[in-house]
Amino acid sequence: MTVKPLWVMLSTAVVATAVASVVSALPGCSNLRMDVVADGPQRMDPEGCADCHAAIHGEWADSPHARAFSNAPFQAELATHAPDRCVRCHAPLSVLADGPIAARPDRREQGVNCMSCHFTTDCRMAGPNPAFDLHPVQPQTKFYRDSAMCGRCHESTYAEWLAAPTPRRPFRLADDAPPTAVQAGELADAGIKGAAIPAKPTCQECHMAEVTRRQTDDPPFNTLHPAYRGRTHIFSATDPRLIDGAIGVELLRASADEAGLHLVVAVANVRAMHSVPTGSFGHREMDLIARLEDADGTVVCEGRQAFLADLNTALAPGERREVELTLQPERRVDQVRLSAQRIGRDGQTVATLGGGTARLDGLLDMDDLTRRVGHWPAPAAVAESPATPAPAEQPPGSGQRNSGFHPPPVGLIRGAWNDVVAVWAWANLRAATPAGVETALVVVLILLLAFSRDARKRR
Repeated sequence: MTVKPLWVMLSTAVVATAVASVVSALPGCSNLRMDVVADGPQRMDPEGCADCHAAIHGEWADSPHARAFSNAPFQAELATHAPDRCVRCHAPLSVLADGPIAARPDRREQGVNCMSCHFTTDCRMAGPNPAFDLHPVQPQTKFYRDSAMCGRCHESTYAEWLAAPTPRRPFRLADDAPPTAVQAGELADAGIKGAAIPAKPTCQECHMAEVTRRQTDDPPFNTLHPAYRGRTHIFSATDPRLIDGAIGVELLRASADEAGLHLVVAVANVRAMHSVPTGSFGHREMDLIARLEDADGTVVCEGRQAFLADLNTALAPGERREVELTLQPERRVDQVRLSAQRIGRDGQTVATLGGGTARLDGLLDMDDLTRRVGHWPAPAAVAESPATPAPAEQPPGSGQRNSGFHPPPVGLIRGAWNDVVAVWAWANLRAATPAGVETALVVVLILLLAFSRDARKRR
């Protein structure tokens, strides 16, 4: 380990003491950099924060929060009918507001930026840890480590988290199955062997990986702070370190008959404290995918089952479900590779949430399966309706080139016109006639209509 020279350590101490003295002498919560807490158009941009917090800025810039407003699906909604209540969370002013969050009036393309989560409504900086150099930070440790902070915008997911039971034991996919390697490792990391898990994981614990670093990257102030355990600002739902094993999948049974190879797979929401997929807006999809492979690991065919939030088929926390898939491999297969994958709007895999491989030879008669391969019945063909004969071609100038339209007889049109005239006459006579004469007029009108129709029949 490299030891710093004594003069460096003394200089650092002097600088730290001077900065602390200056800050403590300033009235209230004054700042040495007033631009950090400026309001309105002078408000700090994320690029300004990057001057001292380059690593955190780099993580944020590559996160969904940075694209919350500018991403194409939201812009498409915004161009049609997205109300202000959507903008307030896709470009929020401050989630630290006591009441409803307000939409940021400017620079909305920055999405959920640094100020959205660290700028109070009274122009102060806040965070999980105190800081006393260029801009004092109000420590709000409990708020920044509580799922309620994320719930300010992710309302439906936060409601699912509140309703989720605190896990008490490793979730077992089959009644007689031991905990998976991921579940066993989870307990080992917690120092627990078969006992209760201490507390419900928060949003931050699952979507902000732990990291050791200093509060600032900018010298000389980076030497004033010891390294601390913080969290990344990627806010990831795709980081394998955080989400691998969130969904457990296990092949329970396999059988083959004249229809195909049938797989019964258990799917369980093992670790997520919210539904999977989760969310109230947009396309939210998770697919269970079963890929049949030969002895060399080459995929022969695959089947899948979709879980969709908007169709209420998502897996609730702790929920276990059995899914049956039928496949028709064209050649011999030896194993099935299972995975639970989060699917994006473009149909491509965004992240793998869990999976595993199971051999088939222990679950069914492989010789029988081999005999059936290549002899599966083709999917039933859709019966075609009898073809409608084409209409006979009409001679030029006949006036009936469209066989679906036949002009009504001229006499019918003339009779209908007479009925219209009779009703019009009745309406005018009734308006100018005393009430006592109405009955006689009605009788006369009925007789006229009857005579008119009878005359038409005779023609």
